Amino acid sequence: MLLAAYIHFLKKDYEKTRAIAENYKKYYPGSKDIVYANYLDAMTYFVLIKKPNYSQKNANEALDRFRFILNAYPNNLYEIDIITKIQILDNNLAANKLTTAKFYIDKKNINGALIYLKDILENHSSSISIEETLYYLTKIYNDLQEKEVSKNYAAILAYNFSDSIWYEKSYNLINDIEVNEDKDNWYIRFNPIKLLLNNQKEENLEVQKIN
Repeated sequence: MLLAAYIHFLKKDYEKTRAIAENYKKYYPGSKDIVYANYLDAMTYFVLIKKPNYSQKNANEALDRFRFILNAYPNNLYEIDIITKIQILDNNLAANKLTTAKFYIDKKNINGALIYLKDILENHSSSISIEETLYYLTKIYNDLQEKEVSKNYAAILAYNFSDSIWYEKSYNLINDIEVNEDKDNWYIRFNPIKLLLNNQKEENLEVQKIN
C-alpha cells in the first residue's frame, strides 16, 4: 500500500496518495511504517506550497501534519527532515503575513497591519521575517506616540538581533527617547523577550557538545 502511495506521489496524484496513506493508517495503526504513512501524507501538502503572495492553505496543512508527527512519534527517522521543512513553512507563512501587513501599512490601515505583525511575533518568532516585523511594530507605535510600547518592541529587537539592520533602523527611530547614552545596554531595563530562535540555537549547540 505504501509503495502504491509513493508511486502516486511521484505521479503528482496527491489525492490518491492521501487516500492510500489514510487507509494504511486506518488498517495498520501499529505498523512500524505508520510514521512514513503520515510523512507521505504531509508531503503531499508541502510540495504544493506557493510563493508568499499566494494562498497558504497547503502550507498550514503541511505544518499541522509535520508537527503532529513530531509530537506523536518523537525521535523518528524523518525528524531532522521534518524540522527543516517546518522552518521552511514557518518562513513561508511569516513572509506572507508580513507582505499583507505592509500592504495595510501602505493603505494606512494600521489596525489591519498590527493584526498580522502581532500574529508573526506570536506564532512565527523563529522565522526570518521576525526582525523586520519587530521594526514595523516599533515604527507603528512610535508614529502613534505610544513611546513605551515602541521601546518595548525595539528592546526585543536589540536583545535578540543587535547586529541587524532592522535594529539600526529601530534605534534611529527611538534615539530621542533617552537611549543615546548607552546604546549597547539601554534595552536591558525593559526586560526584553528572548525569542525562540535564539533558544533553539543554544539547544543545538548543547546537543553538539554532548555528541
